Amino acid sequence: MCSSITLVNYGGQFPAGTSFKSFDHFRQIYLSKEFKMYDYGSPEANGKQYGGQAVPPSYPIERIKDFPIAMFVGKTDMLSAPGDYCTLRDLLERQNSLVEFH
Repeated sequence: MCSSITLVNYGGQFPAGTSFKSFDHFRQIYLSKEFKMYDYGSPEANGKQYGGQAVPPSYPIERIKDFPIAMFVGKTDMLSAPGDYCTLRDLLERQNSLVEFH
């Protein structure tokens, strides 16, 4: 993964045109190392969004089955790490969903 300094530098320019919430969600995923839905900051706020759950749920990636997905990764992209995209690639392959990986 990229360093916190690199992340701050990207924050000034990348991704162009995104909302603060999107960038904050990326930050949450980066810091927690978990692919979860957006954390609204309190058990009460999360509960309103997620049917009473105090913490954001993980994305149910295991439910993606038999759905054709093409995955394109930048092997020198400082915002993605090989361990992350390889884990996702392997999961999608096992679920018969990955049709292309570049």
